[in-house]
Amino acid sequence: MLPLSLMFIPIPLPGFVFGGLYMFYSYYQAKRGSDNINHDAHIYGALFGVVFTVIIIPTAIANFIEQVLSWKIF
Repeated sequence: MLPLSLMFIPIPLPGFVFGGLYMFYSYYQAKRGSDNINHDAHIYGALFGVVFTVIIIPTAIANFIEQVLSWKIF
């Protein structure tokens, strides 16, 4: 599992943590509605990607759970 790093966040994060944080940010911004970005499209696109992946590759659920459980903070 390779960590993701952003230019403005110098802490490397695993993909599932980054994805969860981004979904929370998209939900917050969608409810706030102060910019001209359709954050609901990002949320539904991510949900579609998860559902489609599970339909096409059912073993992806077990692999994902295994990776999450094997992740250590330090």
